[in-house]
Amino acid sequence: MSYRPLRFVVAALWPLFAITCSLTAPADEELVGSCEDDRKNGDETGPDCGGSCGPCGTSVACKVNEDCASGVCELDVCKEPECDDGVKNGDEADVDCGASLECFTCESGKTCNADDDCDSYVCSNGECAVPACDDGEYNGAEGDIDCGVVCPLLCADGLGCNDDADCASGLCDENDLICMPSPSSGSDLRRHSR
Repeated sequence: MSYRPLRFVVAALWPLFAITCSLTAPADEELVGSCEDDRKNGDETGPDCGGSCGPCGTSVACKVNEDCASGVCELDVCKEPECDDGVKNGDEADVDCGASLECFTCESGKTCNADDDCDSYVCSNGECAVPACDDGEYNGAEGDIDCGVVCPLLCADGLGCNDDADCASGLCDENDLICMPSPSSGSDLRRHSR
């Protein structure tokens, strides 16, 4: 029995097998993964993201929180940033506070980017400041800007108040929350004007 015809067939078809194999064999970057080939490969959890690539956007597959731009991987899917997810993400200034219109402002001591990020409305050197009676802002328990029972100065007539104790006159209009002139000051003025 001669194997010569079989050798001839294999030899004749060898280039075809080689071309077919080279066309179907994965390239080196496919085996390792490439973060710029528009495909999910290597250790990526989504096309060109997750794993050793950059984080994935919302609704893309993930394995761990670090796979997601939001920092939240839940049920193997990257979640949208939320104001109660326990992670500093989205446009938040600190964990679940500041910047976003949907999130609460940040407490004193938290990171901030602007005054509006803070409860005190004062962002100083990247940190929300403690409300103070000389910061030029209506914050803390002040009746109005830098005045009230918590400050050295009580609020003058016409300024805001929380209750009577905030007002120099001792009278806070319960409906409008405005310091009112005391009745005695009005009667004193009438007496002196005669």
